[in-house]
Amino acid sequence: MVVPRHGIGIGAIGNAMFIPGGAVFEGYGATGQSDFFEVREDLLLPQYVAGGGYSTEIVMTNPSATRTAQVSVSLTDLNGRPLETSSLEIPPLASAHFVGMQSPSSASLIIGTARINANARLSAYATITGGGTLATVYPAGQARNVAFPIKQNGTEVQNAVANQAATLTIALLNSRGEEVTRVSRQLSANEQLSRFIDEFYPDIRNGEFSGTVTVRSTVLIAVVALQMARSGITTIPVTPID
Repeated sequence: MVVPRHGIGIGAIGNAMFIPGGAVFEGYGATGQSDFFEVREDLLLPQYVAGGGYSTEIVMTNPSATRTAQVSVSLTDLNGRPLETSSLEIPPLASAHFVGMQSPSSASLIIGTARINANARLSAYATITGGGTLATVYPAGQARNVAFPIKQNGTEVQNAVANQAATLTIALLNSRGEEVTRVSRQLSANEQLSRFIDEFYPDIRNGEFSGTVTVRSTVLIAVVALQMARSGITTIPVTPID
C-alpha cells in the first residue's frame, strides 16, 4: 500500500481488491486514504520462433465461469526489442489460439519471447513446429536461483529472460553435487540468453556426463531448459533453489 495503515477491511469485487480508510498509527490517526488493487496475470513464454519454416501457436484458456479476460500478447526478439503486440478477449471458460503475423514461409527467422498480460487468471502454453520436430513450451516462473538436470547423451538448451539488467552465474555440478566449473554472463532487460550447454562447458563434449546446472541471478529471471534430440524436444523441469 502507498500509505501503510492498520484497522482496515478489504472487499473483493471480481479481480479487484478495495482497501478503504484505516489509521496510520495505533489508536488514532484515522485517514481517508484508500487503495485499489487489480489482480493481473503476467505469463512469460521464454521461447517463440516464427519464419524459416517454423511457427509458434499460443493456446490460452480462461478458467473463470463469469469474467471475460482482456488479454495482451507481446513478442520481443532475443535482444528485448518489441516485435508485435496484439489484444484479444477470451470469454468465460473459453480458449483462444494466437499465431503471430510472421508467416512460416517467411525467409527471415524470428526467435524471441512471448509475454501474456491479462486482467484475469489464465493458463497458457505454446507449440513450436518446424524442421520435422514439435516442441511444447510452458510459462516459466520467475526466481533468482534455479537448478535443472543435464546429461551429455542429450543436448540441452538453457534460456533466461529478465525484466531488468541482471548478472548471471551459471555453474555445472557433477552427479555428486560437486561444482565442476562456472561462468558469468550479463543480461540486459528483456534480453534472452540461449545457449547449448556445451557452449558454456566444452569439456563435456568429450564423454558421457550427468549432473546439474544451477543459475543464480542478481534479479528475478525466468529460466527454461530444453532437451533436444532427433526424435523431438522435451521440456526439463526447472526448480527454484536457495
